[in-house]
Amino acid sequence: EYLAFYDARARRWPCVPSESKMVRTPTFGDTFVRVQGPPSGPPLLLLPGDSESSLSWIPVIEAFASRHRVYAVDHIYDIGRSICRRGGEPRRPDDFVRWLDELLDQLQLYDDDGR
Repeated sequence: EYLAFYDARARRWPCVPSESKMVRTPTFGDTFVRVQGPPSGPPLLLLPGDSESSLSWIPVIEAFASRHRVYAVDHIYDIGRSICRRGGEPRRPDDFVRWLDELLDQLQLYDDDGR
């Protein structure tokens, strides 16, 4: 029932070119990411608040995506379409940083210096 509610709300995502994909992180599982905006735009990673999903960005996504390549993420450990592997739940702040590091690596969002 939850995913049906989620999908109904996702239909409110603005109708501009966008894509959705699952990004596998080696430690934690598959992270659901919505990608929108010009491919040549500077990247902007949007993380939802606690107990939120990428859909929390619906009111402002068009403004951000007009100039940026936006990556709106569903947390790996919270509501949304991300799938956390059993035993891979982030438990400490360091785990959350590791998940983000793995996600940025898979999305290839580091600059030329690897940062």
